[in-house]
Amino acid sequence: MILAHRIALDPTVEQSIALSKACGVARFAWNWALDAWNKAYESGEKPTANGLKLAWNKVKHSLFPWVGESPKDANQQPFTNL
Repeated sequence: MILAHRIALDPTVEQSIALSKACGVARFAWNWALDAWNKAYESGEKPTANGLKLAWNKVKHSLFPWVGESPKDANQQPFTNL
């Protein structure tokens, strides 16, 4: 006998918007980090996740102020995953 639990998310409209924003920020941060990684690697440097994260933290509020609307983990975890 196989038992399983099926859990479905049923977010409200506001929660759905917040989830979409967090996913968008995570995707944007991933793409930004991947581009920065590739540029650094092609120029002969050895990029690190912490170095990219530091560079991201310096520019994210001035260049991308909308990032602050999402939770911190949404824009920090992509660097670890990369």
